[in-house]
Amino acid sequence: MDEPQPTIKVRREDLDALRWVGQQYACPLDQLQIVMGRLRGHTRVGGTIALQATTRWEKLGLAVHRQFVERERPWVWATTTGLRMAGLPYTVVEPKAWSLPHLQAVNRVRLFVDPRRAGAVWRPERELRTAVVTRDQPVPDAEIHDVGGNVIAVEVEVSPKSAAERRRKMLALVERYDSIWYFASADAWLGVHDAACQVPPHLADLVRIYPLEDT
Repeated sequence: MDEPQPTIKVRREDLDALRWVGQQYACPLDQLQIVMGRLRGHTRVGGTIALQATTRWEKLGLAVHRQFVERERPWVWATTTGLRMAGLPYTVVEPKAWSLPHLQAVNRVRLFVDPRRAGAVWRPERELRTAVVTRDQPVPDAEIHDVGGNVIAVEVEVSPKSAAERRRKMLALVERYDSIWYFASADAWLGVHDAACQVPPHLADLVRIYPLEDT
């Protein structure tokens, strides 16, 4: 007869922080400091506190933390057990080094937007992808559902990409959302503006572009 598995007991703060990490795919330690700080009603917690939390999660099998580049901040992401404990249905996606700048930027935008949109709900890309009807339907980096009932698509542009690809996605999104907020880095700024020029005049006001560096 199999022995019963021990019950994992974690703090509510741990679950809330782990849920945030799981929703965003992964999170670097410095951003986790802000997440945990806000859960405590502060601006951020110290690096030692955040590192202790990730170490605790790892010992419990809830998360993995890893330093991808020497002397840079480590990243943390949830395991299958961690995702389930946090109430998330996703499969584990281990971040790749090339994806970190974009993940970090999307997290940064969420941390910027959340305290400025009281009552709004952030729906992350991972959640949106579970509801995709067809492969051709573009998925934004997130949606913001505000208290007025508006649904805003969020796109975070870090690096240059195909002009045709960006234009095609923008035109598809502007037909479906009440507004699209682009947060563009200096490297992507011109390309995003060029794509916005292709939006039909009656929809052009729905596209708003903000400097990523200001978040």
